Amino acid sequence: KGVPHDELLKATKEFAGEIAKNPPLAVGMAKAMLYRGMLADDIGAHMDFENYTQNMLMSTEDFKEGINSFMEKREPVFRGK
Repeated sequence: KGVPHDELLKATKEFAGEIAKNPPLAVGMAKAMLYRGMLADDIGAHMDFENYTQNMLMSTEDFKEGINSFMEKREPVFRGK
């Protein structure tokens, strides 16, 4: 999203707030995948890492909380577990 320079700090804080609402483990893994992807020489190995990450995240309490909160139409409470 492009914003005028004088609105940049406000827009950045709003964007950071949106990211902070997400499960911390998923955000951390997304950062790791992006960083690793920038350095990847082997796309197959990177895809294997992404597959591993997705499977690992689907076994977390936060994943279950996300599904349950959606089904119950309430805001999720993520705990980083």
